[in-house]
Amino acid sequence: MNFKTFIKEEELNEVLITFNNRPRFNQVVLLAGGAGSGKGFMTNKILGIDAKTFDVDQIKSQIINPGTVKINKAVMDKYGIDVTKMNLTNPDDVKMLHQINDEMGYSKKVQDNFFKDLEHLAKKDMLPNCIFDTTMKSEKKIMEIVHTVQMAGYKRENIHIIWIMTPSKVAVKQNRDVSRGRIVPEDILLDTHKGVAQNMLDLMKNSSFQEHIDGYVYVIFNQAYVDNTLVFSKFGGSYVKDALILELKRRNKKQIPFSDIATHFLRKIKKYVPKEVRSAWGKF
Repeated sequence: MNFKTFIKEEELNEVLITFNNRPRFNQVVLLAGGAGSGKGFMTNKILGIDAKTFDVDQIKSQIINPGTVKINKAVMDKYGIDVTKMNLTNPDDVKMLHQINDEMGYSKKVQDNFFKDLEHLAKKDMLPNCIFDTTMKSEKKIMEIVHTVQMAGYKRENIHIIWIMTPSKVAVKQNRDVSRGRIVPEDILLDTHKGVAQNMLDLMKNSSFQEHIDGYVYVIFNQAYVDNTLVFSKFGGSYVKDALILELKRRNKKQIPFSDIATHFLRKIKKYVPKEVRSAWGKF
């Protein structure tokens, strides 16, 4: 693997996570990380597989798209809101859109329709790779996704978790950049960072998820030019170099005990998570 692990750190060229030689089928990636973490960017740069991506932000964009007339009308009938006039750089509109999506279940409908179509596949061992970009701030949400994909035929050894670990202070600053196209209310943003930090701590300490998830588990530290370097090619495009990645587990292998994780990684995680949840990570 071309990355630094907690076992050995070395000079790298391009960083790619390939899940053992870029499998074309049957893989599920649960992409964890609070709002503003740069999950979409890192996914595009270092995940070396082709996959169908379920991005809740893209689904929300479809809700407010004037072309989705039926959805626009359904929201108007239920809430009395013209979603086509919503501005995603207005935190209040983003908060309301988040509520609409949750209460009306549009993200779940998109996922359910996709996996229902898989029932008609002739070759059940050629299920499309999938990436779920939904913050993973609650254990309930994680287990809903795991149940859905297992019912569709995905095996637990092919279900993986990647935590994009961006300092919450950096995420808050990035979130204020209107060029991102949306601004999440800061209380919601910090809530996502707290939730995923607690979920990942639970995973690291008691491995309870391994009954359902037996693939790779990584923590990708993502403070630009501190944990990684973005290199621009003279031929166009760019790639990530020298990334700092903590490997917690490999497919069909036991997870690294929490007590064996190098102290400098735990210190870094504790520094990056919101201050309200730092004490749970121990004293260093």
